Parts: sequence; structure tokens; C-alpha cells
Amino acid sequence: MTLTLSNVQSELDGSYQVIVISSGGSITSDPAIFTVIRPVYGPGLISGWGSNTNGALSWQTDTTNVISIAGGKAHGIAAMENGCVASWGSYWTGSNYVTVFMPSSLTNAIAVAAGSRHDLALEANGRVIAWGLDDASQTNVPGFVTNIIAVAAGGQQSLALQQNGTVFQWGNTNAPIPAGLTNVTAIVAGTNFALALQNSTVAAWGLNDYGQTNIPSGLSNVVAIAAGGAHALALKADGTVTAWGSLATVPAGLSNVMNVAAGENHDIALKNDGTVVCWGDDISGQTNVISGISGVKLIAGGGDFTLASEFSTTAMYPIDATKDLLLIYNTNSQDSTTVLNYYLAHRPMVSNANVLPVGWNGVYITNGPATNDHYGLTNTTDYETIDPVNFTNQILNPILNWLAANPTKRPQYMVMMLDMPSRISYSATNTANFAFYANPPSPPDASLSYDLSIAIPALQPFITFIDMNGTNDCKGYIDKLQSIGDSCSPGKLVISAGAGGYGNTNFVLDGIRTGTGYNLSDYTVFGYIVSNVTNSLTLAGILATNILFFDGTEIISNGFHYNLPHPTGFSNIAGYTCWGAHSSLGGQYAANGAVAWSGNSGWWLIRTMESYNGQRYQADQCDFVQWFSTNAFGGTGYSNTPIGAITYVDEPRVYGTDNTQYFGLWAANKNFAVCVWNSNATFIFQAVGDPFVIK
Repeated sequence: MTLTLSNVQSELDGSYQVIVISSGGSITSDPAIFTVIRPVYGPGLISGWGSNTNGALSWQTDTTNVISIAGGKAHGIAAMENGCVASWGSYWTGSNYVTVFMPSSLTNAIAVAAGSRHDLALEANGRVIAWGLDDASQTNVPGFVTNIIAVAAGGQQSLALQQNGTVFQWGNTNAPIPAGLTNVTAIVAGTNFALALQNSTVAAWGLNDYGQTNIPSGLSNVVAIAAGGAHALALKADGTVTAWGSLATVPAGLSNVMNVAAGENHDIALKNDGTVVCWGDDISGQTNVISGISGVKLIAGGGDFTLASEFSTTAMYPIDATKDLLLIYNTNSQDSTTVLNYYLAHRPMVSNANVLPVGWNGVYITNGPATNDHYGLTNTTDYETIDPVNFTNQILNPILNWLAANPTKRPQYMVMMLDMPSRISYSATNTANFAFYANPPSPPDASLSYDLSIAIPALQPFITFIDMNGTNDCKGYIDKLQSIGDSCSPGKLVISAGAGGYGNTNFVLDGIRTGTGYNLSDYTVFGYIVSNVTNSLTLAGILATNILFFDGTEIISNGFHYNLPHPTGFSNIAGYTCWGAHSSLGGQYAANGAVAWSGNSGWWLIRTMESYNGQRYQADQCDFVQWFSTNAFGGTGYSNTPIGAITYVDEPRVYGTDNTQYFGLWAANKNFAVCVWNSNATFIFQAVGDPFVIK
């Protein structure tokens, strides 16, 4: 008699016996035949369902900020953002299960792979670490296995993919690597066979008792692969899945898939809306996706269990520019095209990024009103401000159409090039000629970044701009990316100046602001906005000697200005915040020498408490155009310009950004886009800079 249980949930973890009572007596199952696991929800956490035999689903609760997961026969493994690896469950030796033990020195992992009874970890430096049972030398990593970008583990075999597209294997490989296998972009391993993705086609070798190495005829346009016990999957560019081997079925109508994984006898698909679909053997509930899980980023299959992890906005996942980055430029601006091409040619490791052209005409100003929008511009085209109708038709819809045409790509990062609009005016009285009010009625203007992100709810991309004041300033910024990338992070998409010995160590926190007597500009009670940053920096490991904090209020009394000296002249800057025009610094401090840096001060973040510093045509406050100019902050040739800035395209009041998150995450070596989007607290912000730079 066969009994199938499905959709069973409990408030308790554990393994349960199934007892069937009939007129002929009772039948009691093995205690491990069915397992009920309490769902674990949350960004960067692990969820799982299926059998918990020998602890296959018994990970520790402190396994957080997960960036890679894998499942073996009866164990699981995860790499966390801090480089540590967690493992749980047991290895099957052939006669009994033994506890999993990892190398204690493993602290720099970026990816993991699980075999039936051994594991691999890939470190950030391209080194492979292996452990577990070694009955076929599967954990003896050959000395020539270096510069690795991906790993895979099967029954008793291990594989590694080198940066140049070469595949290595060791252990009980069952068959040699096919001759001429080059330019490989992905590898996976089943129990006794392996697959490689090469030029959108699949190569296979190893045991073929169930046809698992018989690649279906005509299979092409493949973007991802997976291997189970004796079956395989291929994800095609159109979001459909092909299967072969012992489990050669796919659910009818399965589409919009962006990743696939395989267990021993079941399969998992991650759809591009963050939901999970499972099929195949369900004897232990391994295909019963737990209810409530959403926004999934990672999937993995084990012997008879499934693992998943929800997306975390603060985690720095490995980035693939071909899938995770979309560059958007304006075809109606030659300057926008120029900056795009310069970025592709000079910014390290983005030449294969996705590119989307849009056609925003801008607004030609003949006699622009002296408003916050144009400040008296005449006889020129303003690309900065767009109305809601044109935003929808010329920006949003082309992006949505691109996403629909590329179902396997969901770029978390989008970069807008020069002359892409940055603000959406909901206050226009005449969208034909853009005659805007200086102080618009409700609803206020919004940033394109914010409205575009929330318009793609299943993705909510991190959007940044490279739109400094003209092509020269943009090129100067990109040149800095190239210089620091080549010298400090060669061959890396994520560029870190500090990793190469660049001494950007000091955070200058200028809390000096206007107080009583400055009419409506009394910010006396808001000192915490800057002072609180000291705590977040300390928690991130920044030494007190590197936190340069200044505080105080400036007043007018009896007609006299009682101003305080502002910090300047410091070297090796990593971050800077100030009140700018809401202090005696005024609105020209970046260009007039009032604030100047020295030493290694070309790689830092800025955020100021100025309302309109994301607008190009302001006159009374400092703005990002000044911050990124060639002589800014006392430098020459862009030497002292920041590497990232958070700005506002309208009035954010004083709560526009959580300074503690912005600088705290930067100090903790998160990339600029992660810092900005986790600190944002307003719908009118604009992030200026490359998304992948870290301290």
C-alpha cells in the first residue's frame, strides 16, 4: 500500500510517524518517512521543506545573510555574506551517517557546492576548499586548480570552472572531460555525471544509465543548468525549462523561470516574480513549497529536501553583469550615448552588461521661468524633469517591455546615463511647455528612481545615475573607476579602494548648523542626525580616531553672526556629511575652497542636509554638479570628488536619509547601491555614482 501526504504543516519542527489504522490492524511508517518543518521567513534566511533525516534541515538559527546554498544527500551548506560557511546534517558513509565537520579556517567563501557526502567552497581569491568523505580523492583539490569562479560537487566527484572558461575535475569522475570543451560559463554535477554550459549549449559526460548525458537534440539558447541524481535541467532564454534523464518531465505551462535546481529525484524552478515551483518525487514533502515564502533569491535541492532563501536588500550577492546590471541611456542625446560607450569601454568588468536605449526628448527652454526647475535657462534643452505621461510612455514601458522579453534576467541594478530624467513633475500646470511652479502644490514632485523602482514590485531595482555636469565630468568619474579598479581591485566587478591599500580611513561628520536667529532655519534640535552616525561607524569597526565629529549651532544675536569653524583640510576621507547651506558654509563650499581635502580623498561618500542638491539648476544650495566638478574639495583633475552621493530632487525635510544606515553600511563594506537604497527615507532622492563601488 502507498500512502501520499501533502500540504501538511505544523507549528513544530520534527519527524513524524504515519500510522494507518484499518480493519486489518495498524501500519506504522519509519519515523523519517515524512517531515514537517516550521517555515522560516525573512530576508537572507533559509527556508526548507522535505525530509529532515539525520538533520538535513536542521540549520542553526544564526545562519543569516546567506548568499549561496547547496544540498547534499542528507546535509546542507550555506555561505554567508561575511565569508563564513555554515553546514548541518550528516554524511552517508555507505553503512551509517556521520556528522559534518568543516575546516575551521574557512572565512572568505563566496559560493558553496554539496556532493552526496563531501562539500566545496569557493573563496573570493579564486581558491577552492574541500572537505568531507574522501573515498575517491574528491576532496584532494589539485594544485593547478586556481583562479576559479564556480564549483560543483556530485556523488564522488568535484568540478571547478576557471576564469578563462576551462573546466577541471577530480575524484571518481566516471568519464573524462570532453575534448575541446572551452569557453564554459557554468558547471553542475549530478550523482555520477556532469554538465557544462558552453556558448548557450550544453555538454555532458559521465554515467548514462538513465540517459542523463543524452542532451536533447536541438537544445539551444540555454542560460542555466542543473543536475540531480540521474536527471538534468536546462533553462532557456525564453524562461522555459527542458528536462531529460530519469525525471524528464516539466510542469505544463511552466514559464518565466529565472533559475533552476535539482534534488536527487525532484526539481525546483525559481520564477522571476520570486515564487518557487517544485515537481518530481514527493515522498517526503520535498515538492510541497511552503506557503508564505516570497521574494526568493536562492534555491537548492538535496536528497529529498528543498532549500530556499529570500532576497535581502542588505546582502551583497555575487553579481553577474549579464543578468544583474542594466544600463539605460537616452538616444535623443549624443552626450548620453557618449557617456554610455565610455562607461562600457573604461569601467572594469561591465562590457557585457545589458543596455537599453530609450527616447526622451527633453524640454526645449526658450524663456524658462526662474523656478526650482529651470532657474532662468534659455535656448537649451532640459533633460532633467519629465511629466508623468512621458515617464510612463518613454521610460517605464520600455523597461517593462525589456523585462518581458528577457524573462531570465532580473537586473537588481540599473544605471541611468547622462541626460536621463531624474525627477517626475506631478505639479505641472502645462505639460506641453513645462511651466512649473517653484513651490508646487500637492502631490509634490518625485524622483524617477523612486517611482521606477516601485513600479516594478517583483524586483524593486536599485537605481543610480552617472549624470554629472556634462560628458567631461562623467568621463572624469569613470576614469577614477578605471584607475582604482586597475590598481586596487584588478579583474573585479566590485571595486574596493581600501582592498588595494588606498588609505581612505577618515569620516568627517560636520554637525554644525544654523540655530536661533536664522529665521526659519533653526535646526538646533536636529543634531542627532549627524551625531548618531558615530555609533553606526563604531559598530562597523571604525576606530574612534578615524571618526572626526564636529557639533554646534550658529546663531544671529543682536544682528551679529556667531558662526563656528567648519572642518576642512583633513586627509584620507572615507565619508563626509554636513548641513551645507543650512550653516555658514553657504552653497558654494565644494568649489570655493571652504571645504578641501588632501591625501587619499578620492573614494568617499557624501550626503548633506540640503533640500535640492539633486537639481542641476539651483542657486542657493550646493549640489552634486559642484561635488563632481574637476576642482571640487580642493582637488585637481577630479582627484577629490566623491565616489557616491545621495541627493534630493525636491524638498525632503530633514528626514530624507538615514545617515546611520548610509555611512554604517559603507563602513561595513557594502556597495554604494546597497548603502543608498537601505538608507533612503523619501520619494524624492537620487543616487549619483556607480552601484558596485565599496570602501
